[in-house]
Amino acid sequence: MKQILIIDDNLGIAEFLSIKIKEMGHKVFVVTSGLQAIDFLRENTPDLVILDYSLPDMDGKEVLKKLKKLDISMPRFIVSTGMGDEQIAVDMMKMGAFDYLIKDKTLDKRLPEAINKLLHDIDREKQLQNAQKALKESEERFRNFVEKSSDFFIKLCKKSLFNYVSPNWEDHLGYSAAELINKPLYDFIIEADQPLLRKKNQ
Repeated sequence: MKQILIIDDNLGIAEFLSIKIKEMGHKVFVVTSGLQAIDFLRENTPDLVILDYSLPDMDGKEVLKKLKKLDISMPRFIVSTGMGDEQIAVDMMKMGAFDYLIKDKTLDKRLPEAINKLLHDIDREKQLQNAQKALKESEERFRNFVEKSSDFFIKLCKKSLFNYVSPNWEDHLGYSAAELINKPLYDFIIEADQPLLRKKNQ
């Protein structure tokens, strides 16, 4: 279950959206003005927002600008507009809207499509962030192990260039990391052994 905020002063439209979204299994919150939306987002972080462009106290662009000025995070959002306002919707997408909904007879079909597409995109982003976090933590654990070890380690990239050198390498062999990074390993091996090593790395 996701939490979805509807920002729309048209109570009929808001109720219609609420019913459809609840049927999809999500929790719904409704506010009817830009100021109410700002107050809500100051204290809450819904998974996504459906933002009506035309509100009684400000338009959608002003809502986004005020949130940014107040340093309040705007969740991923879909903008809704009346017929004939497609250019406004496109402009809002340039300001961060994921998609737009026209308030016409296609709204019933387009609403679940747009929400599911955005929620899928949000879940994919979270999975990527979690994977990146896990990778960073793994790299930090490896680096701590390597840097505290009495042995020395190196990491080579393509063409056998030094990509990483543990700090104690200099203590053992006299070369600093700055002298080795992006240099070929072969430059630091006696000439007689170079042909054999090159052959093994082909």
